[in-house]
Amino acid sequence: MRFENKKTFEELISKSGLNLFIGAGFSILSYNKNDEKLMLGVELKKYLVEHFDLEKHSHLSLPKITNFLKRTRKSDLYYILQNKYSVERYSNKYNSIPKLPIKNIFTTNIDNLCEKIYENSNDNFLSDVEVQGFIENPGVNLFKLHGSVTYTYDKEFLFSSSELSGEFLRDPSFWHTVSLKIATYPTLFWGTNLEDSNIIDLLNPKTRKDRPNKPRWIVILPGDQYDLIAEEYTSNGFRIIRATTQELLEYINTFSLINKKNTKHLKSNYKDIFSKNYITAIKKSAFPSRPISTFYQGDEPVWSDILSNKLTNISYYKQALERTINKENTLLIGSPGSGKTTLLMQLAVSNDIRGIKFFYDSIDTEQAKFLLNKIEFEKNIFIFLDNLGDNIDAFKILKSKNNITFIMTDRDLRYESIKHIAKLKKRDIIDISDLSRADMQRICENMGRSLPTQYNERTSLFELCYSVWSGENISIRIKSLIKQLDETSKELLEFYTLMTYVRYTGIFASMDMLLCYYSNNNNVDYVTIYKYQQQIYSLID
Repeated sequence: MRFENKKTFEELISKSGLNLFIGAGFSILSYNKNDEKLMLGVELKKYLVEHFDLEKHSHLSLPKITNFLKRTRKSDLYYILQNKYSVERYSNKYNSIPKLPIKNIFTTNIDNLCEKIYENSNDNFLSDVEVQGFIENPGVNLFKLHGSVTYTYDKEFLFSSSELSGEFLRDPSFWHTVSLKIATYPTLFWGTNLEDSNIIDLLNPKTRKDRPNKPRWIVILPGDQYDLIAEEYTSNGFRIIRATTQELLEYINTFSLINKKNTKHLKSNYKDIFSKNYITAIKKSAFPSRPISTFYQGDEPVWSDILSNKLTNISYYKQALERTINKENTLLIGSPGSGKTTLLMQLAVSNDIRGIKFFYDSIDTEQAKFLLNKIEFEKNIFIFLDNLGDNIDAFKILKSKNNITFIMTDRDLRYESIKHIAKLKKRDIIDISDLSRADMQRICENMGRSLPTQYNERTSLFELCYSVWSGENISIRIKSLIKQLDETSKELLEFYTLMTYVRYTGIFASMDMLLCYYSNNNNVDYVTIYKYQQQIYSLID
């Protein structure tokens, strides 16, 4: 192995830390659940051509092949990518990575190797900025530039320059941040050839507004056939490391500058690690306040509503609070608009519940494993989980530990389909669909309104608040909207009915789903669907 300016490298990163910019060559010592090595780009293209019988397109590049499959076989393509690039095991030589003073990791890989490495480490922790946001020291920011197998289905895998350009245009501030962070610390480029035009833009002085670059090292494989590549990077200001991934990992493990971190501090620093989910961090955040009238008129609750103490605690609050204090798992069920999320948020910020508290409205399996790793030795954990059905896989992982008390919500209809998975008994369920007369009276007093005589105990929180605050009966408003849609366009009414039904089942309508529904109607494409949506919004407003 040859390492240019090795002493400079060690001296620089010992003082300021470093960035790691990785590509496919970094992951070659990892394996998926089929015990296959993760494929490089050339190997993936060959596999896709054979699997989808695309021999006549074999001359095309991988980005063109994947773009074609996105248009024609997207679900099948994404299933293969998830299967082939989800890491099951990896060489223990990677365990030296978290010991380095890394500030940011940028990756063009879609695999989850980095997450796995840090998940099993007590030396440092990793924050995927797409999921958890930016963090400052301690910790490492992970930027997954091409997507990830850990993301939900609605987030795309990016392969072509045009797709990346689209991302640049949609979120230029994010890419500008990436560029500046690359320029802030010495960067080690490992396993990537930097051929993407958009990745080159990130290194362009104009993107960084002419801020000077910190030194950059790039790993080039040994062998005469790679000498010209090494010379080219040298002429562009890179310092060269000639090594295989295995050799460099072995070398890193001998570094004298390996971080000596306080593991206990890392595990208890929840405010920085889980800034969006840790209740203590949420309570201390300066949330922008909004008029409480927006909640009463039907908007989803936000933390400023809850922390303002302007919302009434309904009678179910006391029942759920007592169960939580006694560390009994509880599921709040009810119809849409019954106040499940509001009650869950009120419980989460209650000072009567003492312990380490986290709130999630969405959590995937990788996040669940990461959380478990950080709270492994804690004894008094409370997790407030909204929409259990949407997060059931993560719940099954979290439930494997007996040091967690769960307070959860879900729709009354959907509970029947998940109760055998959640393994909750009848006594663990609180149905909050119907408000008591006393509840309605307190809510109206809180709004400074009187309770109309027509409301009975079958009224939901949403219906009561909207109608009393706005003076308009929600049922009459919806009937009026349906009549208006019917008079405007039968097609628009059909679309509204479709969207309402799909949402009632507890899922979101994806564009793929809608296009499938309209597949026999040549007059409806994605443009028409967007127009339908905008027309309905304008009528509602």
